Amino acid sequence: MTICERIFELINKKSLKTADLAKKLDIQQSVLSNWKKRNTNPPMEYALVICEFLGITIEELITGKSGNAITPEEKRLLDAYKNAAPGIQQATRKLLDLPETAD
Repeated sequence: MTICERIFELINKKSLKTADLAKKLDIQQSVLSNWKKRNTNPPMEYALVICEFLGITIEELITGKSGNAITPEEKRLLDAYKNAAPGIQQATRKLLDLPETAD
């Protein structure tokens, strides 16, 4: 799968709008249409903005593989743990049978 195909697959999968991506990239929507029609990869200068829009890493954009990226659910759990009171964190570690941390 090409980068271009991956971009449009993710737009569809995530129910995003190409018009919103075009606006974010500050380009005409017809440019996106041409990328799709011609299966042309976008210039690299747009890569970071495209990744931010799609909620993916550069690695995911290029290879289609997520590497060590965490899922949204994992991020939600980590954030909840970080924001929990120390007693809750300790109880969570005990429940998961994790060793106590030094910090």
